[in-house]
Amino acid sequence: MKTFNLIRLCCLFILMVPLGCELTEPPATEPNRATAVQFHNLTRAGLQKIYAFPASLGDTAKSYLKKNTDWMVTSQLITKGSIVSYNDPNKVSLTKVSNWVNSRVPEVNSTVLITIDWEEPFGQLQSQDSATYMPLVREYVKVVNKIKEMRPQAKVSVYGLPFIAYSESEQTTFNQPAGKFELIFRAVDVISPEIYLSYPETYNQTSDPQLNERFLASAAALAVREGMNYQKPVLPYFWYRVTTLSDQPEKGYFWDPATFARLANIVLTQEESSTRVDGLILWDQQSKRASSNTPGVTVPGTTVAWVTDPTTDLAYDQVVIQEAKALEAVRTNPSINLTFDGEIANTIADKNGIGTGFKMIAAYSGVRAADDGTPTLTGTPEYEPVKLNLVDGKLQLITNKGLAHLTSNNQINTLGMPVNSLNPLQLETTIIKPYYGTASQQAGMWFGLNDRTYVKLVVSGHKIELRKEQDDASASSDQRLTAAISGLNTQTVRLRLVLNPVTNTVTGYYSTNGTTYIKVGTPLNLSNTGLISPAAYAGIFGSHRNGTTPVTYTFDNFKVTYQ
Repeated sequence: MKTFNLIRLCCLFILMVPLGCELTEPPATEPNRATAVQFHNLTRAGLQKIYAFPASLGDTAKSYLKKNTDWMVTSQLITKGSIVSYNDPNKVSLTKVSNWVNSRVPEVNSTVLITIDWEEPFGQLQSQDSATYMPLVREYVKVVNKIKEMRPQAKVSVYGLPFIAYSESEQTTFNQPAGKFELIFRAVDVISPEIYLSYPETYNQTSDPQLNERFLASAAALAVREGMNYQKPVLPYFWYRVTTLSDQPEKGYFWDPATFARLANIVLTQEESSTRVDGLILWDQQSKRASSNTPGVTVPGTTVAWVTDPTTDLAYDQVVIQEAKALEAVRTNPSINLTFDGEIANTIADKNGIGTGFKMIAAYSGVRAADDGTPTLTGTPEYEPVKLNLVDGKLQLITNKGLAHLTSNNQINTLGMPVNSLNPLQLETTIIKPYYGTASQQAGMWFGLNDRTYVKLVVSGHKIELRKEQDDASASSDQRLTAAISGLNTQTVRLRLVLNPVTNTVTGYYSTNGTTYIKVGTPLNLSNTGLISPAAYAGIFGSHRNGTTPVTYTFDNFKVTYQ
């Protein structure tokens, strides 16, 4: 699909391979590449969906997707040549639409997803003058209604709406007045904006290093809001390349797989009222695949020139497979970003019954410390909701005496989330002005299987400690400890754990300025611990340990990022 205006749209790929989003003038008749397949047949409540266009892929990539993914619901793309009248490019020919449906979707009861890719009127649709945009809105609705009349079980979307732009003011303007596209959004079954990235990661790093991240979060949020407004699933278009219509030298470049997965994950995990997009449609473009002057691409461990012989798909397809693997990892293991700005339903609640976002509390296996008193909740003695408080965008944790340490194992309010450490991952939390004490008071992050086998990274006194415990044992070689850090209790302290399942190591870092992260000693070896597992947990905790009175630790966030 053609991008009408670089600043206008940058359609994101809805956990898919391109549904047919074309960046060149669509031909009068649709080639076979416009047929897409959904290779994860998932429900709205389950994993987010991924769509692919096998006709845009070579045999190697298609074989990989068929073998390694759940198979397959077909999807179709109808473009301008099969929509508009011969006499007026702003008028729909229902005869042409009918001919296309009968030809491309012959099964009357087909449940295929059909995307209407008619981009030429986008300039008029961006107008705020109803006399300009409203006649075209009605033409789009005619196409939707005709398709649904002929194929009542099919699902229909319109590509590129709502409009997405790097400039939030332009994005707002293009979609005004409010309700401009209401007739379209009520008619369709799926909302499919275009979210394509126009800038490489190296662009504007000095003055605006978060440009792409901010754009993706804003775009996904807008799309999700529209989906919620009209009670429709949202499947954005996304691409594993810098859009070929970019004004940057890197236009057409592939994202390296790790960066691609990280950027896609921003779209997949952006939440509005606990709601996310329903997946991604990955665009690809056969006409721009193989060329001797196409830019080089980087894949893990290898620099691969694009196809130098236009008759072969091998090099291109190997890169696509690397991108698919990276995307699949974040799809099945979506990253977590708890900011404590509001309630997250169906999660561990604080003292006021407000969901904190954490999904579990680790049970303790030892004897409860006498100073921690009788459990408030008989069935879950590890949980004391009165000691948790969401307030002003922070989570305050009031400590208990118990700690998971060797065989004592009586820590309370060990908040956690399920994580899959078979994939590289990074855990982060921020503690505001952590308490300074000399009786082993501590707070930070934990990652592990239970209170007998885990790793923790904590602020304790004026030091940062990284420690591993396995089966209630922890030797001096399992500990890393910084020297005293002056004024730590007056600062915002960021903690970071990086797990590498390839090297079987975990490394701790801390930062007091949010920019420079300092390593906490050498990595700890996790071999033979069982911690590299698809069923591990990670979260936060606090304890006043040998102190005589509880203290309060204030957490600003908790993040899990799959690398």
